[in-house]
Amino acid sequence: MILVLEATPADRCDYLSRQTEEVFYRLAHEGSNG
Repeated sequence: MILVLEATPADRCDYLSRQTEEVFYRLAHEGSNG
């Protein structure tokens, strides 16, 4: 978390986008599993 706060805005956006993709990926698989 500290690294994210110290990162540049571009790095932070990239990190957040990856986190969002991971969350949606996980939700999609858990949803399909019932």
